[in-house]
Amino acid sequence: MSDMQKRRSRQMRPVHAADNPLVRPVDRAEARVHRTTLTLFLLVVPFAVVLGVFGYGQLARSADAAAANLRTVEATTTAEAPSATTAADVTSGASSSLATPATWTLDGREHEGTVAVPPRTPTGTDVSITVDAAGNRVAPPPSHADTVVAGAFLTVLVLTAAGIVLLTIRGAATRRYAERRDREWDEALARLFAEGR
Repeated sequence: MSDMQKRRSRQMRPVHAADNPLVRPVDRAEARVHRTTLTLFLLVVPFAVVLGVFGYGQLARSADAAAANLRTVEATTTAEAPSATTAADVTSGASSSLATPATWTLDGREHEGTVAVPPRTPTGTDVSITVDAAGNRVAPPPSHADTVVAGAFLTVLVLTAAGIVLLTIRGAATRRYAERRDREWDEALARLFAEGR
C-alpha cells in the first residue's frame, strides 16, 4: 500500500473523541451525559406509546361498559327556548345552547328535565339525549375519537415530562462542565504565567 493510500485511509476513518489528544476529560464526560440523556429519551418513546395504547384500551373498555347501561331516547321540549342568553354570556361569547324544559319516555314511564338547545328553539322540538336505566339524563359515554385523543394525549404527556426532566438534567450537567472548563482554563493560565517568571 502506497503512502498516499495509507494517508487517505487514515483520513476516511472516523475520528473518535478518545483518539483526539486535544479532547479533555471534561469534554468526554459531557459528551457521555449528552449521549446518555438522548438514549434515555429514545428508550422512553416506546414506553410512552405502550402507556398511551394501554390508556386508550382502558378508556375504550370503560366507555363500552358505560354504554351498555345507557340508552339514547328522544326528548321533546315543553317550552320555547329563550331568545338570547344573558348580557354577560353574549359579551363573553358563551355557549349558544340553553337549558330548556323537556320530557322523555323510557319503558312507558315519562321523565322530566332539561335539554340543551339553541336559542329560540320552538316547543315540541325533539332532541336526542342519553339516559341511564332509571331514565335519568346523563352525559353520553366517550366516543371512539375521544378515547383515541385521550390515549394520544397520555403519550404526549409522558414524552413531554420525560423530555423536561432529561433536558433539565442535561442543562445542569452542561453548566457544571462549563464551570469546570473555566476553572481548568484559569488553573492552566496560572501555571503558564508562573512558569514564565
